[in-house]
Amino acid sequence: MVDPITPEDRILWTNLLAHEIFHHWNGGLLSPADDDKSAWFYEGATEYMANRTIIRTGLITEELFLKKLEIHIGMYDYWMWAPPFQKSTLQGAVRDGGGDKDVNRPAIYNGGAVASFCLDTMIQKQTAGRKNLEDLLGLMMTRYGLAGKPYLPDDLIHDASEVAGADFSSFFARYIASRERLPVKQCFADAGFDVAVADYAGEAFISPQANPSASALAIRKQLSFQH
Repeated sequence: MVDPITPEDRILWTNLLAHEIFHHWNGGLLSPADDDKSAWFYEGATEYMANRTIIRTGLITEELFLKKLEIHIGMYDYWMWAPPFQKSTLQGAVRDGGGDKDVNRPAIYNGGAVASFCLDTMIQKQTAGRKNLEDLLGLMMTRYGLAGKPYLPDDLIHDASEVAGADFSSFFARYIASRERLPVKQCFADAGFDVAVADYAGEAFISPQANPSASALAIRKQLSFQH
């Protein structure tokens, strides 16, 4: 690693190590048939799971976890607002960047992490907390990773719907394959948080709700805190 490994820089190197190690599963064993169309998932879900891992294991504080999510939301919202990216989608971000993931990094990594957060909260809400994103990744690992079979974008839609017990095809059609903005505020509200966003500035601010519902508290606990 190039960056210093010190307690003060913990948020940087713990996240990076967790992200790259998780790629042994998501992106390694669990491999997409179309890298370009699935980059938002194998990078974004990996980034989201890396953040969850370092908060769950106590390597970072809740405050740092929320700051990390604020950066992801702010970068994604700026990408949605900025004129140079208006014709791109999360699914088409690699192609539209000429094959270079860094051209549309706010979509692939940041937007992918936000989309994964939304998938996680939506699955939990739909199943009353019985299932979450980990169940989706586990199912896909069994069907594709351990079987040595690359998955297609339609496989991801099918498996997410199966885990949630509801048709999630509209989520992928609206927010992944098309240009519609992810329902960030609703997703975070379902986890007991309020979000304020200034898309043109690339800023986002997350605050815990004063009186979240019981279901929101349950999702918040499953996501990261008090686990």
